[in-house]
Amino acid sequence: MNRVTAVALALACATPAVAMQGQGPRTPTEQGRVTLYEGKNYSGDSYEVDSERRSLRTGWNVNSVAIHPGDRWQLCNRARFQEPCITLDRSVPDLSVLGAAGEIGSVRLMPAGGS
Repeated sequence: MNRVTAVALALACATPAVAMQGQGPRTPTEQGRVTLYEGKNYSGDSYEVDSERRSLRTGWNVNSVAIHPGDRWQLCNRARFQEPCITLDRSVPDLSVLGAAGEIGSVRLMPAGGS
């Protein structure tokens, strides 16, 4: 077996493991952070937020969101937390399932157990 064939075979065998690494939520490692993603399943451009944002512009629609376990975040379509808003307490790989995919104009961390 020549060297090129051996390298190609090694890469072909490694590809499924590498591809699986990108699956699943990329949950923020620190409490009090939320990551907004352009694509479903935590893909595409991302924007990390670690404090209240009364006005937020990503330049793209948000289709998935990763939330640190135990945190609750309110995401609103308009600036200054104007309706419609949704409060999430877990990562969501496809916001369209909740009817919440699209432009996000403001975000804020909510108190635990509050509404």
